[in-house]
Amino acid sequence: MRSKHVHTSYVSGWYFKAVLFYLIFTLLLIVFTTSSFESWRFFTEKSQSMSPTIDTGSLLLVVKKPSYEVNDIISFYSLEAEKVEIVTHRIIRLGGNVYVTKGDANEATDQKKVVPRLIIGSVALTIPKLGYIITALKLPAGIWFAVILPAILIVIKEVISILQELTKKP
Repeated sequence: MRSKHVHTSYVSGWYFKAVLFYLIFTLLLIVFTTSSFESWRFFTEKSQSMSPTIDTGSLLLVVKKPSYEVNDIISFYSLEAEKVEIVTHRIIRLGGNVYVTKGDANEATDQKKVVPRLIIGSVALTIPKLGYIITALKLPAGIWFAVILPAILIVIKEVISILQELTKKP
């Protein structure tokens, strides 16, 4: 009878909450790092071009829309120094079938016009500083400390619990 009481307390205690937190954290980490859903994606703001509206290191939720208007903050693909970059800037003017954009912290408009097919989406949500954490967690050491190590500790804890139950005298 005592074993059953200990088990109930064990499941409803800190350990259950820690495992639940770990599972939710891991799921969110997968969502934030793989973010290749059809209509929305996550990005980390890496430049200061949108300060003070969007701080460097902010996590951005970008949502695809059927059309975009002046003052929308959009993320789009841009070819910079023969490398495709993702840029997040504000639409300041519509120019026929192209968008004229500018970073809030920049004095001049972007030289290249943005065609609709290059737009990823409009910024729907920003979470300051969370992008730094997500970026760190994408690194091998971050994955190790955030996912693999806690999983190993949970497995070890469970194995110890099973061994203790097996060695108890009836």
